Amino acid sequence: MPSSSAQPERATGALVLADGTVFWGYGIGAEGTTLGEVCFNTSMTGYQEILTDPSYAGQIITFTFPHIGNVGTNDEDIETITPAARGLILRRDITSPSNWRAAKPLNAWLKSHNMVGLAGLDTRQLTRRIRDSGAPTGTICHAPDGKFNLDALTAEASAWPGLNGMDLAAEVSCRQPYDWTQSSWSLKAGYGEQTSPKHHIVAIDYMPSTTSCAVWRQQDVKSLSSLLTAARMTFCRATRTVSFSRTAQATRPRQENMRC
Repeated sequence: MPSSSAQPERATGALVLADGTVFWGYGIGAEGTTLGEVCFNTSMTGYQEILTDPSYAGQIITFTFPHIGNVGTNDEDIETITPAARGLILRRDITSPSNWRAAKPLNAWLKSHNMVGLAGLDTRQLTRRIRDSGAPTGTICHAPDGKFNLDALTAEASAWPGLNGMDLAAEVSCRQPYDWTQSSWSLKAGYGEQTSPKHHIVAIDYMPSTTSCAVWRQQDVKSLSSLLTAARMTFCRATRTVSFSRTAQATRPRQENMRC
């Protein structure tokens, strides 16, 4: 739904920005409210990895691709056990899963992680706003009864200090050591357990993800004491780019995510 202060009939969700702009939609995932910096992501695949990526800590992700949820969710396609993003925004309702690896629909996965989401927004309008004016602070509210206190939501969004200076490393880091024993992934069996690793490594990682551990799997490594601490460090939120396309048309890196 386009931005408007007039609540449409049957709206069960709203995105309220710090300047009072309201985007109406339908609530998905958990009920309640969530607060964060609103950014966007243009990826066509990997929504579960994106939602669990530690670099999205403190942010609400607007997905520009319409078919989010089409492969469901599982316990393997994650970057961290606990999602780092604070919420998500979609153009269309969550797509029903159609993939043999799907273990749980996306909406059920969101509820299990207490993540609030919103669908039915004009994500093109919101993305253009983020592109032109920077990532705003916003509050998502999912209220099945359709009752919203817009003044309170606006005040909450405007009072949030933003990500500048926030210690996000402490938020996403692990609290205790653990052993990494997974083997490489296979089509038939998924991940297995290493029985006789060649190397033993003690690793300290300040922003862990399962992708980094995949490198260890390929080298037949077992992390005996993978210590990931909540170190005080400057958290860089630079614009991330992906590799050059192999097509002849690509002359520069494609911007994958906008960070502010």
